[in-house]
Amino acid sequence: MFDFFKRKKQKPQEDLTLETLTKGATFEYDLKTWVVKEVYVYLWEDGLKTREYKASNGASYFFLVVNNDGVVMVSKPVSLKVVAPDFKSGVLKDETVPEVIVFEGRKYEFKKESFGSYQRIGTDNWSELTAWMYWDKEGHFICFERWSKFEFEAHKGRKINPFEIDNLMPGGD
Repeated sequence: MFDFFKRKKQKPQEDLTLETLTKGATFEYDLKTWVVKEVYVYLWEDGLKTREYKASNGASYFFLVVNNDGVVMVSKPVSLKVVAPDFKSGVLKDETVPEVIVFEGRKYEFKKESFGSYQRIGTDNWSELTAWMYWDKEGHFICFERWSKFEFEAHKGRKINPFEIDNLMPGGD
């Protein structure tokens, strides 16, 4: 009769951090609530490890990237043909990339080429990729990724303060 006075034993819950989000977790960013739809891991040749989350609010999505060196970035895909129409052909023909890209009034300078491996959490498959990072002076970037000989992608984004992401809640997945 008085069972409601008894405390149920609950498993202690680990503190959720940007480095430990899982599929289904939620967080707040830019005055909206986002749900983690996918989790990806990247292992880079220089020892850097990156977790990437595809987050959706039902109407749009973006990628949240967290490096093991404390850098947090947000990005969205952009058309490679619009950002840098000659990027792919330069890589395929001459194995060169431009030193500077101007896009939407911003000047991005080439900073780093990285080789790495990628895995979507929940699968056993790893894929190799090459990434080229371009940064402007205000912390905005464009990243070009090469997934196979002819498969390229581009993302534009910016570095953010980790405190811009808050109210982390575990998911049901």
